[in-house]
Amino acid sequence: MNRINPDGQNNIASMRKAAQACAHRHLFHMMPPQGWTNDPNGFVYYSGSYHLFYQHNPYAAQFGIIHWGHAKSADLVRWEPLPVALAPDQPYDAGGCFSGSSVVHNGKLYVFYTGNDKDSIQTQCLAISEDGLHFQKYENNPVIAAPPEAVKPTQFRDPCVFRRGERFYMVVGAENKGCRGQVIVYISDDLLNWSYLNTITAGDDTLGYMWECPNLFFQDDRAVLILSPQGITGYPQFNSSHDSGYFVGHFDEATGAFTHGGFHKLDPGFDFYAPQIAANIPDRSVITAWMSTWETPAPTSAHHWAGSMILPREVRVKGDRLLFAPVREIEKYLKPVIAVGAVSGGELPPLEAAAGRLRVSAENKDFTIRLFCSADGREYTEISYSADICAINLDLSHSGEAARGTRSVTLEYAPDILDIYLDRSSVEVFINGGEYVMTARVFPHQGSSGIRILGEAVFQNVSLWGFAVHP
Repeated sequence: MNRINPDGQNNIASMRKAAQACAHRHLFHMMPPQGWTNDPNGFVYYSGSYHLFYQHNPYAAQFGIIHWGHAKSADLVRWEPLPVALAPDQPYDAGGCFSGSSVVHNGKLYVFYTGNDKDSIQTQCLAISEDGLHFQKYENNPVIAAPPEAVKPTQFRDPCVFRRGERFYMVVGAENKGCRGQVIVYISDDLLNWSYLNTITAGDDTLGYMWECPNLFFQDDRAVLILSPQGITGYPQFNSSHDSGYFVGHFDEATGAFTHGGFHKLDPGFDFYAPQIAANIPDRSVITAWMSTWETPAPTSAHHWAGSMILPREVRVKGDRLLFAPVREIEKYLKPVIAVGAVSGGELPPLEAAAGRLRVSAENKDFTIRLFCSADGREYTEISYSADICAINLDLSHSGEAARGTRSVTLEYAPDILDIYLDRSSVEVFINGGEYVMTARVFPHQGSSGIRILGEAVFQNVSLWGFAVHP
């Protein structure tokens, strides 16, 4: 069940050749070999490797008839493309194999996904693999053929399956007929037969009309529900019709009820959507996400590819908030370039291949860091700190192709350390030990790789690492 249309093979080969030659291709982020990518799916550790599936149109660099693309990694940093895992070849998924998740059970990999039929009716489906490469769709699909009566059958998708004790749970994103977002909770003893358990709602429409891509994960005695709501109106910090956030609370395994505190934004940058927590990693929680939104420009489509994923992040619950850190495996790929102290302004050496990490610590005064700078100074991506309002700003208005505006986040206290990861066409800014992360795709012209520091602040430390493809 992982075949794609053979008539498209020649076209795929030429698309792939053009995509691989694109200067915006990443070195340490997962991206498709060609074609379109959006949501991450089925993120799991299985049989000695990390597997990441993703929404994929292999035939064009735009959304279309969606397959499940597939990649694997030994370390969450370097990714190997694999053959398409799921193709829309059944009546119940003829309109696309939409997002879902994975669970490991009895040595097999179970992947759950939404089948979107030709009339956009959405059902929850299953495919099973014994080797992590070849998948057989379940003969009795769909495993959930219809939502509860109150839910729109065209807005019922993105199953996240997890185990608690001896039972399995599934949470599915939904829009009810009153145009309010919900999460529907199901329960199963065998992953094949599912029963409705409960519905999680916000109680009003301020959190949008549709809750996409729910994820429920656990640390210690806390449960975290991650959502990507559409149509948020009551939360001014959410500045997109497609955004992502989370609740921290408690999940009642007997009733499926979820009690929680406030809703928090996951990433105050530009490009972060449909996050997913990896399954079957026992010692840490690792999250990935589509490094884009539906509003993100995609100039790489001219080179026959579009979309990529964030650098996976380790997640820690602290009170009612989440803290983030790049996966520890990235460290072995970073090679020192320069480390200086008491810097108040100037220019750093350009990064080789415009990929690596910049770490800075500064006093509590205004400062500006310009990345991907052109030689004439007209093109750059700017990170600045406004001391009077304790805010970090990410400005893409001079960042090259498809330049955009500015996003800001107000901090509780002055920035201590900024860790900035660059990868040819991406910027990820970790602030104060991961209390906030700001993510953006940028598309600098070739040769724009300089780094400059401006402003009043004295930087106690500035350290720069390049990225080594072979550590």
